[in-house]
Amino acid sequence: MIVPVRMLAAVVAAGLWASTADAVVAFDAVAAGDMSGTDVILWTRATDGGGPAYVTAQVATDANFRDVVWSAGGSTLPDNDFTLKLHPTGLNSGTRYFYRFIADGKSDVGHFRTAPASDQKTTVTFGFSGDADARFRPYPSIANISRHNLDFFIFLGDVMYETASGRPPAVSPAVPDLTPASNANEARVALTAFDLKYLENISGVTDTGAMSNNGQRSLVPMFAAIGTYTLLDNHELGNA
Repeated sequence: MIVPVRMLAAVVAAGLWASTADAVVAFDAVAAGDMSGTDVILWTRATDGGGPAYVTAQVATDANFRDVVWSAGGSTLPDNDFTLKLHPTGLNSGTRYFYRFIADGKSDVGHFRTAPASDQKTTVTFGFSGDADARFRPYPSIANISRHNLDFFIFLGDVMYETASGRPPAVSPAVPDLTPASNANEARVALTAFDLKYLENISGVTDTGAMSNNGQRSLVPMFAAIGTYTLLDNHELGNA
């Protein structure tokens, strides 16, 4: 799947992006992946004042969403760290689509292209990379990746690193090690730490490595610009 399965602890997001006064739904990022010729997986993370949010996804053939060809809604839940995945089907092969999530506000608009039909001979242009170590945020090399108009991107694993990053006073500690003897509470602590590592990779960053809502939000430009096929590697599973 194109994006991390879960992202971040609610308390962090509440402090970073949301206000309880006159709160509106805040979208942290959007992504699309696992495209076949007829379907795709859409993903977002959204909170309503730091809590769950009901959002609706729209898929259209045009950037102005005059021709919406698929729409469905769902709730972001604490158990999923306020992430949501939806599954549009019945799409046309080899076609570029636009998508967004809406609530009382709108997310960024994302793009993806469905795979060509199995009997279609065509040329594709794609990119590939891996190893999104938070030490190298905000990944300026992908800031303008949309200019390349890629058909898809292959993320070759390590979509985040569970190791320490940043420098004082903004050190992000490594995810705690788990062993067969670890108890349920230790597993929950580790999962929250993993969530934070994923969040770092969709946030801005200060010069000490702290998360920020300013500047390039790390991998967000790439996730919105291109549909992605993502593999797992050791850093997603290093402490499992």
